[in-house]
Amino acid sequence: MDACGMDPRTVNLHLSVLSGFCRYLMKDGRLGSNPARMVSRPKTEKRLPVFYREDSMKEYFDSTDCYASEENLELISGNDKVSKDMYSRRLGRMIVSILYSTGIRRSELIGLNVGSVDFSRRTMKVIGKGDKAREIPLVPSLCKEISLYLQTVETMEGRRRTASEPLLVTVKGSRLYPVCIDRTIKSELGQVGSI
Repeated sequence: MDACGMDPRTVNLHLSVLSGFCRYLMKDGRLGSNPARMVSRPKTEKRLPVFYREDSMKEYFDSTDCYASEENLELISGNDKVSKDMYSRRLGRMIVSILYSTGIRRSELIGLNVGSVDFSRRTMKVIGKGDKAREIPLVPSLCKEISLYLQTVETMEGRRRTASEPLLVTVKGSRLYPVCIDRTIKSELGQVGSI
């Protein structure tokens, strides 16, 4: 915090807005130079990542186990309101399960296709930074959960899915995107105790 009580991130955001407006005025010929560039920007602290305790994650998985079960799959009959709600809960748990069990990045999760999972070998092919592919071993429980999730999507869409289609999809059937995953993680793990 600075002397005025403003967070450095807030100050930098305000300066960015002013600088953008000054650039607009320069293009319009109303300003000769950008005075906002002369202002020194405060340093921002790097945010530390949030880590969740193992016992808290076990508690989360125990409490959401019903959403990943075969019994829950029977409640999803098509595209009605109850099915969509059950699907959203299953998807949320699926996102957390894959990220927690594999340690892959958010972008790698988004890039997964149905064909990325080899159920016979219990592996997942992930395309990482620099388009480098790697295989990640999957525990049997995660393989089963992914299989049940895929059955759920096929029930919702009323058709079989191909290997080139996205593994994880929104309720509307489109590939996940970063904000969707961030929102899901906050929603799913908001009450889980972190270190």
